[in-house]
Amino acid sequence: MRVTHKSITYKAIVNMQRSLRQVEGKTDEISTGRKISLPSDDPSQATRALKYQRKIAQSQQYSRNMDTVVDRLNQTESALGEINASVVQIKEISLALKDPSITAEEANNAFEQLSQLEEQLVKLGNTKIGDQYIFGGSITTTRPFENTDSGIFYRGNTSEITVEMGDNISIATNIPGTTIFSMSGTDKGVFDSLDTLLEVAGGGDPPEDFDTILDEIDGLNNTVINARAINSNRGFRAESAQESLSAEQTSVESVLASIMETDTALALTELLSLQESYQLTLNVVNKAFQRSLVDVLG
Repeated sequence: MRVTHKSITYKAIVNMQRSLRQVEGKTDEISTGRKISLPSDDPSQATRALKYQRKIAQSQQYSRNMDTVVDRLNQTESALGEINASVVQIKEISLALKDPSITAEEANNAFEQLSQLEEQLVKLGNTKIGDQYIFGGSITTTRPFENTDSGIFYRGNTSEITVEMGDNISIATNIPGTTIFSMSGTDKGVFDSLDTLLEVAGGGDPPEDFDTILDEIDGLNNTVINARAINSNRGFRAESAQESLSAEQTSVESVLASIMETDTALALTELLSLQESYQLTLNVVNKAFQRSLVDVLG
């Protein structure tokens, strides 16, 4: 098969155009700092980049979730710490009320202190973070504890709120108020005990089962301590997950950068090579045209 001068010239022009596109592409890469501006630049790498971008977006959502979790757990710990301190005070006052030698003035002071502690517990039970109550179970927009003329009532539920921290990983972020104050059905837990103590402090006779009241206060104290331990463990898990997620996200971002971002020094070297290749191809085309012109004139 005879190769004509025309076909040689045509191939030279095609090669020149391809070389020019490569030079232009590398120049754009250097100016933008990105290897891939359009999916068509490198479909395979663009697909990989999209996968990693989705991974990063998902990790960022998990990170926001965990920030919320940590804030909520920290607020819960703060409230539980104050509840714990209040229960200790209630225990001290209840022991004083049990003493037969207590004076009327001391009993009156005990009544005032218990009344304040009851209000404090209700206030702590209605602790909020942002616009959400943290001890109302899954009912976060309604105040969980209500102090009425008929007593103190719980308006929340016993459900836990779970938040995703990663793929197939979730964590409970709340402890229902019924658990904190040992409430169940019509049993108002600590608030029933407080009502009894207030009656005694107000001049009433101590009930025969007064020691049972003390045991209930001790039980409540243990319940709060246990709740703090559970909350602390969740906080540890959340912080550990945050660290792992941060390390993973850094790794993914590094891989994505290797796909998308230009190594300027390497790109400049490649550009020089492409420019040399283009210049050689251009010289070939020029010579081909010069020969064609001689043939025509000759």
